[in-house]
This record gives sequence, C-alpha cells and structure tokens, in this order.
Amino acid sequence: MRRARSDLTQGQDFLAITRTTLDYLEKGQWWPARAYLEVLLSSELVTSTEKPALTGILQQVEALQGKEPNQPPPSTGTQASTDSATAAEGPAATLRAIRDHRGEQARNMAELYYRSIKLYQAGQVAEAREGFRQVLADNSIPRPMKETARTYLERIEGSLAPPGQPDEDGMK
Repeated sequence: MRRARSDLTQGQDFLAITRTTLDYLEKGQWWPARAYLEVLLSSELVTSTEKPALTGILQQVEALQGKEPNQPPPSTGTQASTDSATAAEGPAATLRAIRDHRGEQARNMAELYYRSIKLYQAGQVAEAREGFRQVLADNSIPRPMKETARTYLERIEGSLAPPGQPDEDGMK
C-alpha cells in the first residue's frame, strides 16, 4: 500500500497507476493489485462513472485473494499459474476497458490543450479561452499541463477585462 500511495503522491497519473495494477492482476499478485486499487479509489483521479466499475474490480480481487491468501502464483507454466491468469481475466479486462477509455479521453484533451495554445498564439483568445476552460474541467491531463492551461487562462482573463472593471468572478 505504501508503494501505491508513493506512486500517487509522486505525480503518477491514472494511466500509469492502472498499468501497474494491470501488471499485478495479470501476474495473479492480488495483494499489490488490491493496494493499488484501494489507493486509486481513494484518490481524486477516479471519476464518479469509473468508481462503481473499479469497486467491482476490487471486490473481485478480494474474492480471489480469499481463495489464495498470500500465495503468489509460480512463475513457471504450471496449472496454478494458468488458474491465476484465468482468474485475473475478468478484473483485468474491465480495468483495461477503463484505462483505454481514459487514454482516449486524455488524448482528446491533450489535442484540445495544444490547439488552444495555437489559438492563443494566433490571437484567437475567445476560442483559446473556451478550450483552456474545458481542459481545466477535465481530470485526465497531467498536473503540469493543467498549470500551464491555468496560466494561459489567467492571461486571457486579464487581457479581456477592461482596466478597473471586475472580471467574471467580481474581482478587479
């Protein structure tokens, strides 16, 4: 659990954490998979639509864990290894689907982010402003990109507010 929390606090994003979790699931290593799932579920990275599916995966892992407490599967091609791989297919497939959907969403947001920067540089600040707002409302992009988007948005807001006039938030 410590390693999972450490990965999260060191800035690993949703996709990186799910990759690690999938690796543990596919190897039949239920304890570390469970730890990563618990940390992921307690984080801000998970959306309300993803939470039920991840909770279901966690419940499946807990059930698998109960069948084989503290016994990692052999690394050879034995029946136990095959059984663990088969048992992990359900939770792993569900987690892969969530990861793939999130990856597509992240790619779309990254494209919007870069398009908004180009619009800003081309002087099309209203369009750039809307793009940056959408980027900031999404939690699939990495923190550094969010900070840059916030900086651009602050510049745009500052340039659009007439001197001495309050901006949208009522601030001068």
